[in-house]
Amino acid sequence: MLEKLKQLPLFIKAQQYYVSLGSRDQLALKVLTVFLLVIILVSGILIPSYQYALSAQEAYRKGVDNLVCMQNNRDRVSTNAPANRNGSLLSIVNSTAQSARISFKRFEPVGENNLNLWVENVSFNNMIQWVEQLSDQYGIQVREIAVDRQANSGTVNARIVLEG
Repeated sequence: MLEKLKQLPLFIKAQQYYVSLGSRDQLALKVLTVFLLVIILVSGILIPSYQYALSAQEAYRKGVDNLVCMQNNRDRVSTNAPANRNGSLLSIVNSTAQSARISFKRFEPVGENNLNLWVENVSFNNMIQWVEQLSDQYGIQVREIAVDRQANSGTVNARIVLEG
């Protein structure tokens, strides 16, 4: 590989130029080359590596803090879920939605424990209160939600995946 490099016209010209320089200029070129290599090493490898290590440590600390918080609240969350409910997931969701003035455009049961819902032009505040009621009173959790703002202030379209 080094032999092929030595045969390149650019390398030959650079070598001839280097040889034609005086000894002080050759020394200056060597020092400059080493200096540039150090700059490239520091700015291209060491600094980004150090910054990545710092951000990884910060992410780790945040993750540990979140874990501690979740562990501290585990008992509180697990005791809030009702032990039993009267009715199926669909019947509970339907009856609570009526009292919250929410009507479904479409619903799709997925297995026994999941329900996909599509709602249109509903009050965002009513929808959030309804979802909170489902969680607090019946232990039904939102697994996924996609909300699109509508032209009317405070109204949204949403796709909700409930689990419970």
